[in-house]
Amino acid sequence: MSQHILFVEDEAPFRTFASTYLEEHGYRITHAGSASAALEAFAKERPDLVILDLNLPDLHGVEVLRRFRSQSSEVRVVVLTSYGDAGNAVTALKAGATDYLTKPIELSQLLEGIREALATAPRAVAQAPEATAKVPLPSKPPTSRRAMSRVGTAVELLGEHPSWTQCLERLEAVIEGHVDTVLLLGESGTGKSVLARWFHVNGGRKGPFVEVECPSIPEQLLESELFGHERGAFTGATTRKRGQVELAEKGVLFLDEIGELPLGLQPKLLRFLERRRYRRVGGERDQVSNVQLVCATNRELAEEVAEGSFRRDLYYRLDVVSIRLPPLRERGNDVVLIAENLASEFAARQGRPTPTFSECARQALLAHSFPGNIRELRNLIQRAVVFLQGDTIEAHHLDLGGPRSAPTPTVSQPPSDAGGLAPVRLEAIVKALESLYVLSAMATTSSQREAGALLGLDRFALARRRSRAERDGRAGAEETLQAAPDWIRAFLPERPGETLAAGLDLPQLLRDFEERVVVHVLDVCESNRSRASAVLGMSRPSLNRRLEEQSGGSE
Repeated sequence: MSQHILFVEDEAPFRTFASTYLEEHGYRITHAGSASAALEAFAKERPDLVILDLNLPDLHGVEVLRRFRSQSSEVRVVVLTSYGDAGNAVTALKAGATDYLTKPIELSQLLEGIREALATAPRAVAQAPEATAKVPLPSKPPTSRRAMSRVGTAVELLGEHPSWTQCLERLEAVIEGHVDTVLLLGESGTGKSVLARWFHVNGGRKGPFVEVECPSIPEQLLESELFGHERGAFTGATTRKRGQVELAEKGVLFLDEIGELPLGLQPKLLRFLERRRYRRVGGERDQVSNVQLVCATNRELAEEVAEGSFRRDLYYRLDVVSIRLPPLRERGNDVVLIAENLASEFAARQGRPTPTFSECARQALLAHSFPGNIRELRNLIQRAVVFLQGDTIEAHHLDLGGPRSAPTPTVSQPPSDAGGLAPVRLEAIVKALESLYVLSAMATTSSQREAGALLGLDRFALARRRSRAERDGRAGAEETLQAAPDWIRAFLPERPGETLAAGLDLPQLLRDFEERVVVHVLDVCESNRSRASAVLGMSRPSLNRRLEEQSGGSE
């Protein structure tokens, strides 16, 4: 008899094709689009496993999980969280979840997570007295029904300003026109990656959504990462590897920060776009591809073309259909609409009523320029809700007085004379620092899931970092940091990786470290970016991108 799965997900397109995919792999699926429907289905027939999205429209997923557990202490539950939402993942694990997966997710990864969960013994959780307390519902539903109907409850897609609704309408036209390549333009934090996923969910393609962050992959590995390689193609290629293009077959391939693509690889991407064929590294035959390509950048590619850092022919091929996302400061009352829904989301996580905004707070939001756009707004509202004592958010709770200063290093400040800055490779130092934390987390926990929760990473993100960390080894990472000049070592945390405090956010720690280093070098170099990029061991465009991200919130 096939195993029974209750699939609780309010995004109907994803729920439908994921259920179909799982049924094709032999599972019996009951699906529900809301908490109330899920609780009713669970009461009628106890499934072998529940897949539970935490962001449901009528009740927060953690409370639904607790109600499942109160009815059956043996039930296995795998929760679905948004990318970077480590806090909810940890809360769900403490409430009895078997595992957590991060959306957007490939169907193959979902299947792998289900198989692992079904092979895991049910968890027993000692319920605290307050564990079954109800999470209050939002005081009112989201106000932009049009946007909500398009992509579930993604707050980043809310908006009624014409500049935003025109973006969605243009993307709908692209979907209906079966366009194979789309270019998304806009400042950091405007929602390009969320809109790319919206394109996938609404586009009708049955294949997966595959995201490639171009700046995060070393140049020498990027071709293999995109197109794959054959066994023996280079030293260390012991098996054939499928590239991201192949993994995205019949789906959507999202190339984020396409402006960072190395010049040497740009002709190969151009040939792929023109012919929809590619060749694995070391291969002898062309492979045919059926993917839709969505590219995004926060840079002005036309200016990059003029400077010679981006190919003109590739730019023209990408710019056939381009959509520019407006910054939040140009979207009028959308900032208040999004803020209200974010406050509802964060309050639900804490089990408290949705706060209201005073008129002064609303005016403060409308007056702020939001250089970090929606990402900055999300962080701002989360901070306000966390520290709110009453039930009304006032202007002073929003902390809009200006950019917050960078955290002070735990050791003495580095020298400020320009002559004391020996050149470094900042990227290598950041990766070495990351490796120490990853290796320490793996050594002090019993599973990759626990290590990921400790570092603020989902298990797939941790797996990628773990592979690199184990390849380089602790000794290699420590050697890299010890060999760094004194001026940059002064910015490093004390005994990096040795102390892993609860609630550590490794990506944020690395961004803070990098930001302090870059700001210091620019100060010493008197804001001369050419000199600063030489000291930091990076290209001038890479430095410009980092400065844009730092001024507007991290990517």
